[in-house]
Amino acid sequence: MGNKSVYKISYTIATIISITWSMFLTFKILEHINATELMWFLYWIFIPIVFTAGVISSIVKVVTDN
Repeated sequence: MGNKSVYKISYTIATIISITWSMFLTFKILEHINATELMWFLYWIFIPIVFTAGVISSIVKVVTDN
């Protein structure tokens, strides 16, 4: 496994970890402010969109960095 492979894997893992941490903090904030049902609905819709976009963008960045 070359140096580029390690970079690609670590970059993708770092992206997933940062997205997870961001979603957790958002969850704690919504919980703390006693969010309305609409806020919770938007939050649960937002999670798969953010994860999908984040992972796809990190993969695209890694693939295009040759």
